[in-house]
Amino acid sequence: MELVSAYLRASAPRTYCDACLAFAVQEAVEAVHQAAEGLTEQEQFARKTGRCRTCRSTKRLVTRAAPTTLACKGSVGLAPTLIR
Repeated sequence: MELVSAYLRASAPRTYCDACLAFAVQEAVEAVHQAAEGLTEQEQFARKTGRCRTCRSTKRLVTRAAPTTLACKGSVGLAPTLIR
């Protein structure tokens, strides 16, 4: 899961389908799928349906969550801050 996380952080804001992400990190598709599902539970990454920029297929994608979304998490009562 750490390899998938590091790759997505380094390539943000690109989105990947599980198959293209698996190819990029040289891991099995099922392992990458499980890692992506686990990462989205942490709210630092997001899953959505869209077009993969690598293979151009429309399917479920994974990407790093937007920095403004990350900044607002846990900031109750504070103005959102952009983290770069």
